[in-house]
Amino acid sequence: TGTKQFFDSQTFEVMPHSYLKDKNGVYKTGEWITEIEGANPKTIKVLSDFYLKDDKNIFNGYGQKIDKADLNSFEVLGQKGYYAKDKNSVYYSGEKVEGANAKTFKIISDDFYSKDDKNVHVSRSKYKRLKVIENADRDTFEVMKKDIRYSKDKNNIYFVSKSLYDEYDTYFEQGGIIKMKGADKNSFVIEKNDFSYDKNSVYFMGKKINGINSAGFKIISNLNSDFSFFLIDNKNLYKFITIFSEDTDEIVETKLVPVKNPKVDITSFESVKKFFTNYYRDKSNVYYYDADYKELKRLEGADRNSFISLEGNFGKDNKNVFYNGNKLEGVNSDGLEILDE
Repeated sequence: TGTKQFFDSQTFEVMPHSYLKDKNGVYKTGEWITEIEGANPKTIKVLSDFYLKDDKNIFNGYGQKIDKADLNSFEVLGQKGYYAKDKNSVYYSGEKVEGANAKTFKIISDDFYSKDDKNVHVSRSKYKRLKVIENADRDTFEVMKKDIRYSKDKNNIYFVSKSLYDEYDTYFEQGGIIKMKGADKNSFVIEKNDFSYDKNSVYFMGKKINGINSAGFKIISNLNSDFSFFLIDNKNLYKFITIFSEDTDEIVETKLVPVKNPKVDITSFESVKKFFTNYYRDKSNVYYYDADYKELKRLEGADRNSFISLEGNFGKDNKNVFYNGNKLEGVNSDGLEILDE
């Protein structure tokens, strides 16, 4: 297979970041153990997970020589070791960053943002390179503390979608840097689940949601889906639905649907429990969200004060047991035990 199988036992050594060496060579571990061609085991030094050096060359984490890297001025930057620079160039994840100025380059935050005298960059871990935030003002650029994906300068707020930094995320392949045009920096609030709002608008993943007010905005819960939610403003209850491509698993459309029937009290409407439930309540009633028919229905006769949500779409109050929003006749809620699915 061309992979290393045997080592010299007398000189074998495990180095930092899972690199190996013996008297014959230097090796990178992974799915296979492969030799780093040209590396000198007598002088090799591991600088980070992504960089090594010997007496003649700099190597990246892929086991390749970094062409024209200056040995004497080369240094690794940042806590995680993605970044490096020498007197001539900047490197990210072992590859040269074209156009970056090594003399003025510096990391801004948590190995995620960086800048030089011309541009602000964000790290694209998924693609192992840096991306320029177009027209960002480098002098006033700053990271918004609550969520590193949000940043701002004197002109704009920016949102970085998950595909830029999450190597394992499959839903946002078309993601990138979204300039949130018109967002008000003074009233801007970062919410959970990729929502945000200001005094004028509500946003999802950096994009404005038309038809909902920021006044009274609340996220009630997700609808047994990672990216569909019940939302509330000062006028109505809404279903916010995300539609995915069957081919790529990417979000291709979002819909905001007002819930007109049944009529709920929006000031008291809430999820019965914090996570993973289809049961809801307001000051007077209990409701069930039917995921198959995608509709909310009122549970007739359910007591909102004693109602609790149980596993497996069961729920109960002080008298009755419900399954998938339907009352189970003859089942006593007192002492109820769910044994399995």
